[in-house]
Amino acid sequence: EASGGAESVAEVDIAPLLRRAGIATWRRQVWAGERRYDLEVDLPDGSILVVEVDGPSHDSPEARRADAARDAAIAAEGKLRLRISAYDVRHEPARVVAALRTILESSRRRAGMPSSSSIFSDSWRPKNMCTGAVPTNFCGARPVIISQLQ
Repeated sequence: EASGGAESVAEVDIAPLLRRAGIATWRRQVWAGERRYDLEVDLPDGSILVVEVDGPSHDSPEARRADAARDAAIAAEGKLRLRISAYDVRHEPARVVAALRTILESSRRRAGMPSSSSIFSDSWRPKNMCTGAVPTNFCGARPVIISQLQ
């Protein structure tokens, strides 16, 4: 176990990318029947996003077939799935954040919520809000509050 239930360093490394994308909370190593998923996120529209972080062990033909079966099972459960390579987590973090933000924004639109960029734009933020009187992660970040996870 790498940290907080993660089974790989890449699963730990994705945590700051989730936060940068505006995802405040998630569950690690979630069991669904006999399957386990790396991460699960409750989205604003009530849907669930399963995030799988794949290392080199997923490159073989057998692993790809197993991943395809897992993806089909996730879809059958009515969940969304995002499969991310460990390489992208480490070397292309902006791509990962962009993909996560796109999914989050789509969910917000489906839920009839305003986009996070309009809620947390600099013009909306009071001028004195980033003077240290608020948590430092608020200033400069564009958080989206997602319902509390159980």
